[in-house]
Amino acid sequence: VHIYGVGESKIDEMAAELIAGENPTVAPYAKDGEAYLRVTAKAATELSASTLVSATVRQLQKIFGEYIYGYDDDQLQDALVKLLKERNLTVATAESCTAGYISKRITDVPGASAVFKMGEVTYSNESKTLLLDVPEKLIAEHGAVSPEVAACMAKGIRVKSGADFGLAISGIAGPDSDGTDKPVGLSYIAISDKNGEYVLKSLKTARADREYVRFTSSSEAINFLRLFIIDKAQLLLGKVKKYKTVLASEMNKAHRKPPLKNILPQKNTISALYRHVFTSTAFLRHSFAKSTMRV
Repeated sequence: VHIYGVGESKIDEMAAELIAGENPTVAPYAKDGEAYLRVTAKAATELSASTLVSATVRQLQKIFGEYIYGYDDDQLQDALVKLLKERNLTVATAESCTAGYISKRITDVPGASAVFKMGEVTYSNESKTLLLDVPEKLIAEHGAVSPEVAACMAKGIRVKSGADFGLAISGIAGPDSDGTDKPVGLSYIAISDKNGEYVLKSLKTARADREYVRFTSSSEAINFLRLFIIDKAQLLLGKVKKYKTVLASEMNKAHRKPPLKNILPQKNTISALYRHVFTSTAFLRHSFAKSTMRV
């Protein structure tokens, strides 16, 4: 039974009674930022053993609910792709510190092309602006590793791809920080949909290992979207904040001068002006003719 979002010690506490059982046995294990419970039963027949295991799994489902994402050989990305397919939804990714890990894991799943639109790896600040429409001013003000920039990255890739969700991450994989006081293992993960942007702060400091940080951060991102789709993001314990971002192109559009046609006289105004000029010219000619006759 695969669980994400609950630590091993907390699992021991929540499932203490089942873990203490003798048949079936329930044994917790932790690996790469997540945990799983191995349920083993002994019986005279395979069917009887399977029945015992199934009953215990149902009890675990009641205890852990949506923290359970799969069983047996399932992986987080399998659960996400299956969910996207069931709901006819699509996703596109924008990654910095994970350098394509999220998109790689999603596309490892057979049939992922039905739900995965595209992925961008925007490692430099310039690429975030060029490829994702993130305003340069936003990066300069908040830094690349910030909730504001992650939110903008998510919106940028969603708009660019036409996907239902934009999933983005910006963080510090290590072994060194980015020259600020931000710790190695820090990342901001953002989801964008038609209603706005939602950002999760993640901190992976169990190991100062670059590969560990990148893999576990990608897991955090995949699980975040999984919970978001089933409306269970509250399981992330209030770590998610909503943002309303503005892309660089949207800022430019807002400050653009109105088109010339909007400041020119309207058609009816121009016609009236022509009539006025014609009438005035005719009047001058008539007046000039009268003056000539008098002479």
